[in-house]
Amino acid sequence: MPDNEDLTNSSFLFGIEPVRRLADILLLFLEARKGRPALIALLVLFLFSLYSVSTHITSHPFEADVASLLPESLAPELSPQIESKLREQLSRTETERIAAVLTLTFPSDAAARKKEGEKALFDAARGWEALVLRNPALQRADPAGTGAVPNIPQAAGNLLTQKDKAELERLVKLPPESASQALAAKAVRTMSGFSTGAASFSADPFGTLDHWILERLSATPWQRTEAEGRTWLLVKSADPRERSLLLVFSVDPERVSSGEAGLARTFAQADEALREKFSSDGNVRFSSARAGVPLFTDAIASRAKDEVALIGSVSTIGVVVFAWLLFGRISTLLLMAATVGAGFLIAMGLSFAIFGELSLITFVFGATLIGVSIDYSSHWMTMKEKGESAPDRRRRLIVPLLSAALSSAAAYLVLAFTPLPGLTQMAVLAAAGLLGALLVVLILLPSAERFAPAKDTRLMTLLVKTLPKIPRLSKENIRRPGVLAALVLLAGLLLFGFAKVQLASGIRDLQGAPPSLIASQLEAQKRLRLPSPAQAFVIEGDTLDSALGKEALVRKELARDPGLQGIAASGLSEWLPSAEEQNQNRALVRRALQLASPVLKALLGAAPEGPGDQAVTPGMLEKTSLASLFDAFILQKPGERHEAVLMLTLSGVQPENLPALNALQVPEGVHFVDITSGMDEGLSLYRDRILMLLAAGLALLFLALTLRFGWNAWRAVLPTALGIVFSAAVLGLLGIPLTLFASLAMVLLLGLGIDYGIFVTGNPSDGRTAAAVLFSGVTTMLSFGLLAFSATPALHVFGLTLFVGQLAVWIAAPLVRPESAPAAKA
Repeated sequence: MPDNEDLTNSSFLFGIEPVRRLADILLLFLEARKGRPALIALLVLFLFSLYSVSTHITSHPFEADVASLLPESLAPELSPQIESKLREQLSRTETERIAAVLTLTFPSDAAARKKEGEKALFDAARGWEALVLRNPALQRADPAGTGAVPNIPQAAGNLLTQKDKAELERLVKLPPESASQALAAKAVRTMSGFSTGAASFSADPFGTLDHWILERLSATPWQRTEAEGRTWLLVKSADPRERSLLLVFSVDPERVSSGEAGLARTFAQADEALREKFSSDGNVRFSSARAGVPLFTDAIASRAKDEVALIGSVSTIGVVVFAWLLFGRISTLLLMAATVGAGFLIAMGLSFAIFGELSLITFVFGATLIGVSIDYSSHWMTMKEKGESAPDRRRRLIVPLLSAALSSAAAYLVLAFTPLPGLTQMAVLAAAGLLGALLVVLILLPSAERFAPAKDTRLMTLLVKTLPKIPRLSKENIRRPGVLAALVLLAGLLLFGFAKVQLASGIRDLQGAPPSLIASQLEAQKRLRLPSPAQAFVIEGDTLDSALGKEALVRKELARDPGLQGIAASGLSEWLPSAEEQNQNRALVRRALQLASPVLKALLGAAPEGPGDQAVTPGMLEKTSLASLFDAFILQKPGERHEAVLMLTLSGVQPENLPALNALQVPEGVHFVDITSGMDEGLSLYRDRILMLLAAGLALLFLALTLRFGWNAWRAVLPTALGIVFSAAVLGLLGIPLTLFASLAMVLLLGLGIDYGIFVTGNPSDGRTAAAVLFSGVTTMLSFGLLAFSATPALHVFGLTLFVGQLAVWIAAPLVRPESAPAAKA
């Protein structure tokens, strides 16, 4: 057995005096009054965590929305207040709605039979909807005012189409007599033509409001129709053979985020029923497409729930089986499981207390604590010496265990300094879980010594005898042709793989939704021309009116640029021009009516009154069917710190459009926000910083460990360095980019793997130390290795990087160990 000095100086930070002092203070607390204060403190912490978990677990505890993983700063050019509003808008938009497009495609000879096709579609939609609504998480929703004629007071004369405006400007410039005749004729045509009833002839003699409403409605991708006592939304299509309907559903957010809603299964079953209905008629084909955040929330929540069960179960089974073989007593396994469970409960309780709710991805990540936090109880059991009392063993192990926990927790807490809230949650959960499990080990296990292994199992005996005999890469062994050839081959593979490493931000790894869901979303977005919040103009103004004026200028610039004419822009200024523009419109209509009045008096006996004197205000629109536009386009309403901030959303933006959009000449206070690009740059920046921190950390570790091991410090650091390089090389060989999540895994690899090299370097001939390292390595690789099978790309890359790196560290540590323990430096 190694002496106490060797063991105490054989883990990360072991030679640093502050850790020793912290261990002494903690030991005084643990041994005060026979450990009663420590036991009471642990009980209080446990009860607090139990209360926190039980309180939050009953009220929407887990956030399945991928927005929980988004960076805190999406657009650095915006003020924090507007940034907060933009984030709120992104998270709120359509979070409780699902839009479904049902399509029947008829043969070409039946395309002319419009009514029969529509009736078949209405019948099919009723049956499909009935199947869908069997899911208690879904309810039918009718988007208020969609495609309806809005009743806007004072709108006559204020709202003009560009065509009407241009025609009236042309006519009033004619000679007075010609202008009077032409304008009167236009008014007579309006009186005898179609009218929506939005305004009277007296208020709107030229039908400008009708024309404006019809133009606005024609711009929507659907139209309303009444059939069989119900209002339907027919989706417009360029294909005359198609008949399509838009159905909208509202969802119960809590059911969806629980992972039990089964939305994908519900819609798939309804689709299959319709396909079977029309299978007998080979000429009619049914298809559907859906869009909405709840679909992605449900998919992620369902997958996360399954992964929690799989990762937790398999990891637990693996740890239990290996622990049984190593320790041989059920009581030992129960003790070790209790330390892990208590640590996880403490982690969850503190995390809920800090954040209120957690991302489901965070909860999945927390399953890896099973394989990491068990290290402390395994060291406690493995390092038991014959005849040694439990308090004496605690005094001997407290420094190495505390140092290992602090180094691992520090590595985890690096995640807290990333721009991703979800990773911050992971950092707190993991660090709290490790430190909580350590406290349980130090406080409870000394009192449960009777349940510890009474004697070594066959596996423990075999490992204690065999592991110290693993060959070292000594000077003599390296000179052997076979060993030298293997090292050269390995170095070549590492260099080849390292040369193929590609850097990426990892932004695409945040989603990882099923391909079928993404394809359906894209099809629905295309059919419904839904705007995407990935790129937007955020427009600030001292007043709502000034913001509307700036938005109108942006729209003109977009229309003027030849490279941007394919982009569809939508904003509130389409529906509510600025007061200045409305005043100009009313003046133009009044001038035209003044010219036409003499002729109209002669024809009708009286001249129309024309528009009033008041412009359309936001308050007027909020009382109409257009009220929802305010939620869609206004980030901050008048009366707040920024009087008005409007968002102009764009659809159809392609990567080649971005340079032109960024170079667009826009007024002051207008910001083009490319959220995808901003996130990509932000994640790349943090990846680069973390990689630089990683290199600096390795260098500082080597310098620090020279205080303990002298020149042999390289033996303690090299395994971790090789693990980091090896994991990067494997990613390169597999064609997987090195992203932020891979770099974060490498930081954790530094914190978790460095102990292996230091333990083995400080105790190169101790079989029990080697057995403890083996157990730690196996459980850690089991936990993180299972993350490599996650369907969430970010967790997959994270788990794969850690598994490969830990495996390399575990293999390299005994190979580069010294022949004997280095002497401690002063």
